[in-house]
Parts: sequence; C-alpha cells; structure tokens
Amino acid sequence: MAFNLTALQQWTEENTDLLAGQILGTDVLSEIAVRTGVSAGTVALNIFSADFADADRACGWNPSGDMTFDQVDVTVGDRQIKQESCPQTLRDYWLAARMAPGEQGNEEIPFAQVIGDYFLKGVSKNIEDFVGQSIKTQVTGANGAGVPAGAAALTVANAIAQLNDLYDALDAETQMRDDVKIIMSPAAYRTAVRAFVAADLIHYNFNDGQADVFLPGTNAKLIKSSGLVGSDYIAAIAGEFVVFATGLMDDMDKFNMFYDAGSDIVKTTVFYRRGLGVYNVSGLASNDLA
Repeated sequence: MAFNLTALQQWTEENTDLLAGQILGTDVLSEIAVRTGVSAGTVALNIFSADFADADRACGWNPSGDMTFDQVDVTVGDRQIKQESCPQTLRDYWLAARMAPGEQGNEEIPFAQVIGDYFLKGVSKNIEDFVGQSIKTQVTGANGAGVPAGAAALTVANAIAQLNDLYDALDAETQMRDDVKIIMSPAAYRTAVRAFVAADLIHYNFNDGQADVFLPGTNAKLIKSSGLVGSDYIAAIAGEFVVFATGLMDDMDKFNMFYDAGSDIVKTTVFYRRGLGVYNVSGLASNDLA
C-alpha cells in the first residue's frame, strides 16, 4: 500500500477549514455565543440589550425605553501544539485506520487526512476542556453568581432537588430566557438522567436515539462538559452570556503537517486562539463545589 510523504506540504496548504471545523464544531460551543476574528490579548466584546417599554400613544416625539451597550472582557491566548512522529509509527496507524471495519476497499483516504483528523480531534478536546474549566473559574459565588443553600454532589436520590435549587438560584429574568443551560461533568449528567428515569420524568424513544435532556418543569437544557470531568461543580447559565472568542480569520490560526526529509520526521504544528468571558455573572448560578 502506498505511503508517500512527499505530498504532505501540498495537502496542508488547505488547513483553515479543518481547524475551524474542529474548534467551532465542539459540543459545548453549540450552546454558547461564539465570536471569531478576535486578536490575542485582552479584548472587550460588545454586548447590547434593549428595554422595550411602551407608553400611551400621543402626538410628538416621546421616546421610551433604552438600548444599552455594554462590554465583557475576554482574555484571548495564542495556543500551540507541536509534535513530531516517526514515519513508520504513523504508517502503522494509517494502515490500521485503512483496515478498520467499513473502510475495506476504500482507496481514497489520503495518509495526511487520516493523521490530520487524529490531531484535530485533540484540538476539539482541548477546546471543550477549556470552556468547561473557564466557566467553573468565572461563574462563582465570589463573582456574584447565585449559590443555592445546601449544595451537594449529585446522587440519584438528590439530583432533582439539587438541580431545581440551582435553577431557582438564577435571577428571574435569566429563568425566562430560552437559552438556559446547566453545565456539568459527564458523570453528573448520567446521575441526573438516572434520577429522571427513576422518578419517571423522562422517557426514551430508542428508534430516534436520545434527545436533548431538560430539567423537568423548566426550560434548562443539561449539557455535559469534558472540562468538568472529576468535578462536582455545576453552573446554570444563559448561553448568550457566555462568549467564546477565537481567531480563524487569518494565518495566525492554522494546522500544518510536513515531512522533514533531512531528519526523516513528520512534524505537526497547530496554532489557534481561544478565550472565554462571562457577562452578567450575577444573573447566573453555581453550586460552587470543587
């Protein structure tokens, strides 16, 4: 089977879409606000809201209500991944991928795509971890978030009460929004689902697969984050109040893979920017657990 490394540089010239797909396609980012084209450093992202107060109709110009402009500061960092690999090691991985079930007879999968996908999945994992950890750092009682009394790690017995207490700790305006999310670890998510099933509050249609899970009686969607693995921390947020910032609009964010013939090494570099800011923390809630 052909294993030609000389074409790697030509393949990696078209790398922006690959990197963008891995960053913007992560699970948690589909639930919060995203801004692209952001430079590294501390930047202020604009946010606005409006008060649509009405009044009795009358002649003349009598404005009512206000449009308010505000900002949330986001520290955006330049990140990198640099690795080098022995071609023989990569060849063994590539052949294993080619021979995987469902791939037999497929002669169209290039070496670079198989290995590139492997590295880019690592970028997705890094972004997912970063978002969860950043929310945990910023949405806290010390920063003004509501914290329910008696917060405890979820168990099947207490999960429904604990999550409802967390939801109740949101301010009234946030509760009325249609983008309320409850972010937690995968283990806590499974505990919550088990609690809902045990209480006969959730049912599955196995023909369609598992649908989104909401806290029964509320508009809050449960979201699991790899950044909270091993943590009992849970936050209730408004998706539009959590802003992820990245670049992806210039050559500062890119993925490259090339063969260094002099060293007989395949080198991989990934450069990307990422930052996260939370607006109106006082309207959100956290159980403040470690």
